[in-house]
Amino acid sequence: MNTRDRILNEAESLFRAGGHAGLSLRKIAAAAGIRAPSVYVHFASKEAIVAALRQRAMAGLMARFEAVEKREVDALAQLVAAGLAYVRFSTEERETFTLFFSSFISERKNLEQAEVAASPYTFLRKRVVDLAAPVWGQDSPHRFDEITYGYWALIHGAALLQATFLEGFTADFEAADQANFKRFLRGCLQR
Repeated sequence: MNTRDRILNEAESLFRAGGHAGLSLRKIAAAAGIRAPSVYVHFASKEAIVAALRQRAMAGLMARFEAVEKREVDALAQLVAAGLAYVRFSTEERETFTLFFSSFISERKNLEQAEVAASPYTFLRKRVVDLAAPVWGQDSPHRFDEITYGYWALIHGAALLQATFLEGFTADFEAADQANFKRFLRGCLQR
């Protein structure tokens, strides 16, 4: 393992244990078995390390979305499969999911700001547009944002419940999720 990855792995461990406040370049360096000034060879600051952790977590989720995109052809199937992948990510990569969504704030601050290219929201919104534009027309950008936000809230709620409160609960969550995701999306197409 190279030094940069070792720094990130140790920073992630420290971040999970103590949050942002638990991170210091000195602690990260000690955990990685290097001297503190050596961290600067790989990262300009503690915030650069946190940004790299965020990017790493996002890449894990986006890899699952890209697999959905290759497997499913129509927008409804892609959205439902992406929702299921999101929930699976939350339970299979629980610490990463919890770290990402409990510790980071969106860089995008309003709808007028450009979307982040490789983000869950952008992935979901593109499929929402593909699904809803034939019904609502292309002149409904805020409607697409409303649907995307609602869908993300639905899948995130299912993910958070299954990764935390319902951990270990025995039920066919995937079948329930699939049915609920389809109901929500089909309902959004009603005029």
